[in-house]
Amino acid sequence: MNKSVEADATPTSPPSLAPLGSLATAGTAGLTPNYLDIATAQLPRGLKVVPVHPHEKRGVLWNQYSHPATTVSEIMQHSKDFPDFNVGVIGRRGVGNHLFLDIDANGVSNKIESETGRTLPLTFTVQSRPLQKPWKRHYYFRQTEYSFKQFGGKNSKEINVKI
Repeated sequence: MNKSVEADATPTSPPSLAPLGSLATAGTAGLTPNYLDIATAQLPRGLKVVPVHPHEKRGVLWNQYSHPATTVSEIMQHSKDFPDFNVGVIGRRGVGNHLFLDIDANGVSNKIESETGRTLPLTFTVQSRPLQKPWKRHYYFRQTEYSFKQFGGKNSKEINVKI
């Protein structure tokens, strides 16, 4: 019997504005990033966003972790300075906040499912390189009281488990 993984958090609703594999709005895959379009599409999901350098995997704002964009006006201001930048999503510790399961190695999703006897739950999922490395995925969840306690609560440091 194939059961779903008892996630340590509540899955975020499946995407309504973007397909699996992209934070972009439908029809923009493969084009130059458009920060305004991509970032604005994340607001209905409740995601906090920041501009990310288009050729490097790094944010560009000194206060991005303490003040990510959460409104259209903030995103519009960022888009004036960073129109062709990628979009990063910020997660914070706390019940109701987003957390992410980042799968970077081939076979990890299968290993999780085989070791738990359950399938990963349906949730908003992003692939950064769906054609070259289809196993690389980010699964988005909301933290629950249970997950928050399991991962150390307010006193925990960043949780980054390597498999």
